[in-house]
Amino acid sequence: MPLNEELFTSLKGNIQNCLGGIINYLLNNMGVRNTSRQAFHSLNDLGNRQKFVLDTIFLYGPLCNLEISTKTGKPINQITPRTNELVEMGLVEEAHRAVNPITGRRAIYWTATQEGKDLFNKLF
Repeated sequence: MPLNEELFTSLKGNIQNCLGGIINYLLNNMGVRNTSRQAFHSLNDLGNRQKFVLDTIFLYGPLCNLEISTKTGKPINQITPRTNELVEMGLVEEAHRAVNPITGRRAIYWTATQEGKDLFNKLF
């Protein structure tokens, strides 16, 4: 069943807004390492589509672009650029390559990097 991007984004935004002040206080006043602070703030640099793709990979990964497209209900031409951007940001990396059973073609399967995982573990 495809994820409802609008509801998902809205709920996540509400949670982030509620926790944002608390997290900022903790990051700034409780001796949290600078890398943790950077990871938290890099979440705010992600666009909604990037967050949606990263969330999907984080929750269901490793996934190829076609599987991300299927799970989210979004066209693959909206998914591929987001995964490329997430790779450049260091939040997603290649898990492995395999033949996709649907297409019969080789595909790259993506997983969240440790930095990508840390980003979510710090937030939730």
